[in-house]
Amino acid sequence: MHPLVILFLFIWFGGLLGGGIFVSIAGESAIISLFFLWFFIIIVLIVGLMIVAAGKIFSGDDRGQILYFIDTTLSVDDNK
Repeated sequence: MHPLVILFLFIWFGGLLGGGIFVSIAGESAIISLFFLWFFIIIVLIVGLMIVAAGKIFSGDDRGQILYFIDTTLSVDDNK
């Protein structure tokens, strides 16, 4: 992955976890509120990781596809 993508993921998921920890410490101490907060955080993390994994799977041969697209789009027929 590109270094900027890794940086974005670090900031995104780090902010999510950091915000969740901060809210759980500074927020209400009710067990149900904390349960739903952590449930939401875990769901968002899982969905985020699934999106990243799907992106890696679908971009398996992205370099080849881009080169093919450029080659076919910019191809010049010298016989004309």
